[in-house]
Amino acid sequence: MSKKIVGCSAFGLRDVHYINPENLSGEEYFFEDFYLADALLPRKNSQKIRVGKSAELERFQAGLTWPLEAQVSPESYLQRVPIPFAWDVLVQAEDRRIRWESSKSASFSVESIIAAHVHNLVSPEDNLVLAIPDHLDELGQTGILKELQNLNHRDPKLIWRAVAATLSWKEKLDLSKLCNRKKHIIVIYIGADGIEFTPIEMFDYTPKDQKTSYCIPKRRRPEKRIPWTGMDWATSALQNIYHLEDNNAFWQSFTTANEIWSTLANNDFLPIHSPKVWHDGKKWKRWENNQVSQTELLKLKVETASKLYNLSSKSCKLRASTFKVDCNWGDYLQNEFKDVLKTSRKDSKLLSVIFCGSLVSENIPQWFLSLIPELEKLGVSAHGDLHEQEVGKIWIPKIQEDPIAEGAFLYGDYLQDNLPTYLDELPRLSLKTQKDGQPNWMKLVQKDEILGGEEYVEKIPKIVSIKKGYSSLKCQLLRGKKEKKEILDPDKFPKSKNISPAKAALIRDLVNKSTTKNFSWFTRIEEDYASEYKNFITLNETGKLLEQQDSPVREVVFDFPGKASQNIPVRIEVKMKPANGLAQVEIIPENIDGRSYFGNTRAFLDYSKMNSIALGGYGYPPLQDILIDPSDEYLNENSYILQNVLITKVEEEGYDKKVNSLRTFLSSRSYQTQFMAKEFRTRIIDQNGNPATNEGQKLINKLVQKIDLDMQMDVHDEKKFRDTLFVRGSWLWGQTPQSVLSYIRKILQGQPEGNIFNYALDAAGRSFKKKDDLQLLFNAVLKKNEQEYFSPQKKYDGIKINGARACYYALMYSPEATPALSINTAKKIAESALLRLKRIGEGAGYDKLFFQLILLLLFLLRVKKHSETCFYKMDEIYTGVLIQIEEAEKYFSKKRDLAKKNKVSDVKKLIQGFLDNQGSLSDVSGLVEAAED
Repeated sequence: MSKKIVGCSAFGLRDVHYINPENLSGEEYFFEDFYLADALLPRKNSQKIRVGKSAELERFQAGLTWPLEAQVSPESYLQRVPIPFAWDVLVQAEDRRIRWESSKSASFSVESIIAAHVHNLVSPEDNLVLAIPDHLDELGQTGILKELQNLNHRDPKLIWRAVAATLSWKEKLDLSKLCNRKKHIIVIYIGADGIEFTPIEMFDYTPKDQKTSYCIPKRRRPEKRIPWTGMDWATSALQNIYHLEDNNAFWQSFTTANEIWSTLANNDFLPIHSPKVWHDGKKWKRWENNQVSQTELLKLKVETASKLYNLSSKSCKLRASTFKVDCNWGDYLQNEFKDVLKTSRKDSKLLSVIFCGSLVSENIPQWFLSLIPELEKLGVSAHGDLHEQEVGKIWIPKIQEDPIAEGAFLYGDYLQDNLPTYLDELPRLSLKTQKDGQPNWMKLVQKDEILGGEEYVEKIPKIVSIKKGYSSLKCQLLRGKKEKKEILDPDKFPKSKNISPAKAALIRDLVNKSTTKNFSWFTRIEEDYASEYKNFITLNETGKLLEQQDSPVREVVFDFPGKASQNIPVRIEVKMKPANGLAQVEIIPENIDGRSYFGNTRAFLDYSKMNSIALGGYGYPPLQDILIDPSDEYLNENSYILQNVLITKVEEEGYDKKVNSLRTFLSSRSYQTQFMAKEFRTRIIDQNGNPATNEGQKLINKLVQKIDLDMQMDVHDEKKFRDTLFVRGSWLWGQTPQSVLSYIRKILQGQPEGNIFNYALDAAGRSFKKKDDLQLLFNAVLKKNEQEYFSPQKKYDGIKINGARACYYALMYSPEATPALSINTAKKIAESALLRLKRIGEGAGYDKLFFQLILLLLFLLRVKKHSETCFYKMDEIYTGVLIQIEEAEKYFSKKRDLAKKNKVSDVKKLIQGFLDNQGSLSDVSGLVEAAED
């Protein structure tokens, strides 16, 4: 004999289960009283959760002022959990595990709270089909099914509540006349736990090898979740109409009384004993309900139930939504319905609008009345008997009926009779692999949709391997669409309009090197900017990015019983059912020499070990600043150095000496500047060639004009003069005169001969700011590398220091350098830098050039700004770079140079972070200083 099917709608307010009437002599529906259901959590994990009448009749945390245990407070653990709140918390948690703490030593999964509540309504002897919210994540589904099974429900099933309501609506209808037409309905759910406006397509489905066609619901995965619930609405009413600010008065009216819920539902009081006597925090009184109209309730502003989250803050780590809208409840509900109408397919006929949920009455809601004319234009009437299902008419079930519970029953019944149920869109699941040497997201789920209740199986051939020497396989899993870029732009750091560029640069440098978030010794404007910048650079490191970006990427690990002695290809098998929890993902090693490498071991994805990875992170370092003194103190004190050049003609004796002194003055970064009780090493001008003050700028402008004219003068030894002056003039950085820039271009366009070409590379790295010039620079570096490579006189050792320095100066300080750098050029320069790293390791050791080469390799990652897939964790070049960094660690460890060994370790983390698109912006300046020293 088959088990009795029970459809259950248990969202915590007027819960109901529906039983096959053939098994009964009387009722089909079994309703709970109209009150908010609670669960009482014990203070020890070994004790049972109390639900139902046992919890409702208990005065513990009932919101009374006496006895003391009846009170609630944000400082205490909230052991009385409203069931609608548990559902809402589980939906909001998405794929994050969340527990409810009832004491210092006890906590319960939210799924176990819901399961205990359902178990109280339905016997484990019955075949349970439980309705669930449309946005409940697969992790939450898995948790509920597991907890129900722990309570001896052998094979519980889940069904989306909007689909269940649709099954109930169509059960008594003949939709065959609408065959071969695109059609849909809209399901409106308003309950204490949530609000949903769900479009459901009605699809003509013909099973394989059959001729009979069935019109069944077709569900799409929801994209938008309404962040508010009936609890938010009730809280707003209690605070703004009934003025219940006292925590206990609020809690008593919210969870132990039914009056506020009946008011929102616009129903008469269902319990016999009304009106209720209650305590408002000051005195006992009778609840007078007739003073509140639906109009008043609909005029309440939409806002989050902050008091509810405040009372639960010690027990539940989920925080209230910060999302805001500036409208009242009536307008908000209207707007949500209009949005659903807009997004519905234009070529699809609307068959009906279904109302369901515990806060829906038998009548058309007041907020919906003004929408009726628009609905009638679409062929859906709001006249006649709306309690009966009919195509082309709104359906509002009678108060004694529940389409969700009945639809859940029908789903179980269809499955038992092997009839088509509904079509469900399968979740998107992708694995990060390599394709043509580049990272690629490969679909693990190839099919778009499947019948509810059916199992989907996908077998994927060898796409990843267990690496030699490893006993686990670490992968990245993407759930849903990859809608956001994988790399954030670190150049978009906050700018300050109220602080000079020189001061802002010093503040950023100070914040980069600071572990504190307290900048109270700053002025107010500077403190605000420091805090804003600190938040920007720590966005990824603190995990805030995950909350803001809602990253769907997870790092997953498959463990095996031993280490692989060679690379072992694996295939993947995926199994899943709609509304049945998480997909089962199995990794199966390929047979090696005719046998399974790890025997009969099966490796399954352990979702509990998943780590969140921000899909949006920092994949390359930001542009840097040359720090300067905000007061131009050193420039003013030593202005005579500039004046000497200004007053000296090129043919006069001593000109070369004065220009050399100018070069030393401008290039030095040893000036000590005091700012905010900290000491900084600064230069005279920044990367753009600018000092900090207007007076200083006037002096620099004069110097630029003088050098420009001098460069064009006719002199005795013209080449020697210009070869010297262009190098000196290029220390004006972004203010380098045009005549000097032209001379540098001319050299770099020629053959890469002699030291003068190397000097020109250095000069170009400082002075070139335009894209065309910077392309010339990068090509000149490659040209120099090629000349060295083909030179018969000596062995090619990779990039020279002049080329390396020119490239990293350009990439660090010039915004146009990144777009000027092609992927191919970046790879060639990186290869030459890696070769030089290997050579210095083989030769004199890592004391020389190591940090300069690493700085170049770090800033070459900026090519990811316009090519996300260039240079990534598994890239061959950067795998070699990480190996050389490890060699450098060993080198300095042997030399017992702990300071440098630690610096190299920091560099390794820095490079790895940016390769993983999880780079730390605060650590870049440390490498810059190490390279410059």
